[in-house]
Amino acid sequence: MTRILITSSSKQEIKQVASTFMGFDSELTLVRLPVKKKKFTVIRSPHVTNRSREQFELRTRKWLLKTNMPFNAVKNFIQTERISQEFPGVLIRLQKKN
Repeated sequence: MTRILITSSSKQEIKQVASTFMGFDSELTLVRLPVKKKKFTVIRSPHVTNRSREQFELRTRKWLLKTNMPFNAVKNFIQTERISQEFPGVLIRLQKKN
């Protein structure tokens, strides 16, 4: 069994990568992990007033794909399809499970 962990801050990119893997293996199991949120508060102008602040939020999505395909076959698929080059904002990690 091979596990594929897809991490991205863009919801559209993670959907496209997952659909690419779904086309590769129809018996793929998709598990959506909870979204992690990080909030940042920055002072807009530190020399004038400290009350004026700006807030930002960074959301990180993780999806786990489980397949019964061999580890090497999945690795070769990622390299031949050039998924990492097409979607630079997506991190793909492979795990081999017995």
